[in-house]
Amino acid sequence: MYQSFIPLQELWDTAHRIFDPFSYKPTLRERFVPICMEESFALSSHYPIVWRRNDVGGLELVAVRTLLRDAEIPGIRRLGLDALPTLLQAYPFRHKNHLLGDFDIGLDRAAPASERNAGSYIYDHLGNMSSGAELKLKKLELFTRTAKWENSLTSALVRHNMLEPVELPSDIQERFEVPEFFTAILEINHPILLAGIPSESWKLALAFLSAQRLSLFRMGQIIRRNEREIEIS
Repeated sequence: MYQSFIPLQELWDTAHRIFDPFSYKPTLRERFVPICMEESFALSSHYPIVWRRNDVGGLELVAVRTLLRDAEIPGIRRLGLDALPTLLQAYPFRHKNHLLGDFDIGLDRAAPASERNAGSYIYDHLGNMSSGAELKLKKLELFTRTAKWENSLTSALVRHNMLEPVELPSDIQERFEVPEFFTAILEINHPILLAGIPSESWKLALAFLSAQRLSLFRMGQIIRRNEREIEIS
């Protein structure tokens, strides 16, 4: 969902403006959005939470918002900010390359799909960051807060064979051009899994694993909704 990277320090003396999240195309159309475990509890009531292969071959936690390419997600504005992953609430602010652990902060060079309001400048005439920009950057910070132990948990799940493919109807992957998704198995050996995770994160990790499995019930709803939209079109 990112196209470019402008380092934050290069924006200090510019007239760059930012807009509300629903002014940007990725918010309205991005199918699979990377998320952090901390936000998975709220998002699991809206979307399936699964792992997929990323561009560097690792497993990445994502929210599956739709299966349709290049189509606005139905009712996305009605669902509001509560249904938006933090990376979309932070957009167009981004990390340089979080897949490789490069969390330098910058801006995606993206024009709003719809300028629903005048937006706001990132910095005022005195060089102070605007409240809107600060709020977006706090959302970006939330994404990185648990990144290290999230990677540890995913690595442990893979190492101990505690991930399995999500079973989809036979024609779905080809029909909608979706990657293979993975979920945590039901019978997890918790002592083995948690051994490589800081003890202060155990409670959050166990709660996440339950929420992740329960979120899969949303997959059937998304499939049926997308199939209806294809029939209508």
